[in-house]
Amino acid sequence: MTDHHALARKLTRLVRVYSPNAAAEIEKIHDQYDARAAYFAAFAIERFREESERLALIGRVPNRVKYGHYMKDYPDALPSFERALERFMVDKEVGNFGQPKPVARYS
Repeated sequence: MTDHHALARKLTRLVRVYSPNAAAEIEKIHDQYDARAAYFAAFAIERFREESERLALIGRVPNRVKYGHYMKDYPDALPSFERALERFMVDKEVGNFGQPKPVARYS
């Protein structure tokens, strides 16, 4: 059996490096739904980050809609995931990467 709690914590820490606001939304997903939902949200955002960096080299932006499929088992959590992804994109745009919140739970 997969330990989604440990995986969610690990990926949330990784997302926090790039976007403390997205990580805070992932923690809310964890609290409202469960560790598995938080894991999938963090995993999707990490994949989005990787694709963003790769496509930036050729001046393109990934289609963010396709990342919602990671949340297919949690349709009620999809709006929260979309907020997390939006916050990730805003942090990336304003250069908030690497500015973790002092009240971060998964540090």
